[in-house]
Amino acid sequence: MTTESSSAAALLEIAALAIRAVTSADRMNDVCDRISEALSLPGVAIFQYDLRHRTSPVFFGSHVYQTQEVAHLRSEFFSGQVWQDSGAYKVAARAPVGAVMTEAALMGLDDAAELPPNSFRERLLQATGARARTVTKLNSVGPFLDCVITNDALEPAVASPAFRAWAPNLVPLLALAMEGQRVVTSLADGYAALKTLFDRLNIGVAFMAPDDHVLLANPTFRAMAAEGDCVTLSGERLECADIDDARALAAALNGALRGDLPANRTVLILRRRSGGLPMIARVVPVKDGDLGHAHMAMLVLIDPEEDTHVTARGLDAFHLLTPAELEVCDLIVKGFRTDEVAELRQTKLQTTRSQIKDAMAKLMCDTRLDMLRLALATSPNLIRQESEPHLQAKVQ
Repeated sequence: MTTESSSAAALLEIAALAIRAVTSADRMNDVCDRISEALSLPGVAIFQYDLRHRTSPVFFGSHVYQTQEVAHLRSEFFSGQVWQDSGAYKVAARAPVGAVMTEAALMGLDDAAELPPNSFRERLLQATGARARTVTKLNSVGPFLDCVITNDALEPAVASPAFRAWAPNLVPLLALAMEGQRVVTSLADGYAALKTLFDRLNIGVAFMAPDDHVLLANPTFRAMAAEGDCVTLSGERLECADIDDARALAAALNGALRGDLPANRTVLILRRRSGGLPMIARVVPVKDGDLGHAHMAMLVLIDPEEDTHVTARGLDAFHLLTPAELEVCDLIVKGFRTDEVAELRQTKLQTTRSQIKDAMAKLMCDTRLDMLRLALATSPNLIRQESEPHLQAKVQ
């Protein structure tokens, strides 16, 4: 194989590694190793540099940078202790992208000039078995300065020209890999934060496929299903304790997926086997932009027997209800029948009926489901707090 074809093959291999490094950051160490090997360089490092704090939040290096001899030097660089190099990086930040700069050039000196003392550089070169360093700037914008450092061999006339020749092809690849990693990391961090909130919700939430299978469910939903009193999971297929409720829920889910679910069918009541207060289900279509039909539906399951889940306290914000009417509404949205409300409040049945009628008229609700929807819309925060051990135990 000719030198030219060998060089092209090495570049293709590095390009493939750089592409994989976008989603697998540790591959960037392999990129550094392959560049070091192909160009016979004692060491290669690719990193982000924070000009303000003189730190390196992200650092990758070839094998020599992973050795114990260099570990303490790398730690100094990470933590911002290497103040001797900070001026050079400020100069590099103003240089054109892709420029391969020697330390002398960064200091405004002739390449043959003797460099000022720099204990960090001297220790690093000794540990890596190199004679000099060069810096190559990868990006022109961004929160950090992305750089490549090459540790040149004892015969820099052989090593440096080789890297300079590769720079026009390497720089775009490495720049895209570093920027791609930042984007992927940001997305992953955002997803992790959302997943944490999802898992801490004090209500059951599941994403449903068109065939009634659960694609993803939070711990509270799975705990509700494990109890088997209202809904259960057969494998990942959702089943209801009551046949009629199962049909109503299936119709609501299919309507959400088709995009024609009427607003008055988004909230359902699901009865329990035990005869306790029925659970409240809400179905919401999940769409990708404006593509039309939803690809999945979100099912929210609320247990009214958990006092913080369903409450009419938010209705007080309208300043329409008397304290007695608000108390009656709170029991109604939890699923109690009129006679049960009268018994719990120790009032006459006719009085309770009158209070319910007056409250619904004030709130302009035609049905109890209308009142429930309004109560849910004004409900308090449903994020589970770490100080609620009974809820923690429930989902373990």
